[in-house]
Amino acid sequence: MLKFYIRNICLLLFSLLIMIGLTQPMLAQSVERHTDQQFNNWFVPSLNLRVHKYVGFYLEGQLRFNQFTHSQQHQLRGNMDVFVNDKVTISPIGYVYTWNYKYGKQPVAVTENEHRIYEQINIKLNTCRLFFEQRLRLEQRWQEHKVKQSDGSYQLQNYIYKNRLRYRIMVNVPINHKVMDAHTVFFSAWDEVFISFGKNVTYRLPDQNRAYAGFGYKFSKYGTVQLGYLHQLIIKKEGMLAESNHTLFVGFNYVVDFTKMRKHKQ
Repeated sequence: MLKFYIRNICLLLFSLLIMIGLTQPMLAQSVERHTDQQFNNWFVPSLNLRVHKYVGFYLEGQLRFNQFTHSQQHQLRGNMDVFVNDKVTISPIGYVYTWNYKYGKQPVAVTENEHRIYEQINIKLNTCRLFFEQRLRLEQRWQEHKVKQSDGSYQLQNYIYKNRLRYRIMVNVPINHKVMDAHTVFFSAWDEVFISFGKNVTYRLPDQNRAYAGFGYKFSKYGTVQLGYLHQLIIKKEGMLAESNHTLFVGFNYVVDFTKMRKHKQ
């Protein structure tokens, strides 16, 4: 059993090193790229609903701002979860609606919102005081395409379809307890790489990377808050423009387990 854990930890660490080693040179490869430094803040409340031993639902809102006051992007997300076991969760269907805004030093000419469907798998692995989680997500995206009219206004003409693959590896480390129990302070770090593909994609290398480090507090068995630093690198305009976004991240999550409520009533 010990060899099994050690082997998987090595695989996780190796995959993280490979991901960082491969994506960072590609993300930074263009010497002609113009990159703007910006400061953002994100607030991400989320809710997990467990309705059956094997079935649950996830709801999330994301409020993203540029320099605290100007809207950057807002999202509303929800998906179904299938709990294969205590280590593996599959989300066969999820939906996101994204509101985009003009912001920062590289504002778009017109705001175009997005519908998104996704599927994902989460794999957890715990060893000693390290709680790892890997997430692989496949997205199908329908982005609004607006055309300028003779009067200067923009009108929705159609939707542009794109695919995107996302891979995230995360580790949580409890500080004042050995496990992630109630009243646990913990350190959290993760990295996520984004790769777009399909006929409507013009930049086929990784076009976004997010790296996070911060602290959290598990204030009860079911509730968690987090505060940390998130760096978001976005590659735009066929690799010629980029945003380096330094972001204050605030997260809140709560779990409602209806299966345990039913057991208590019985």
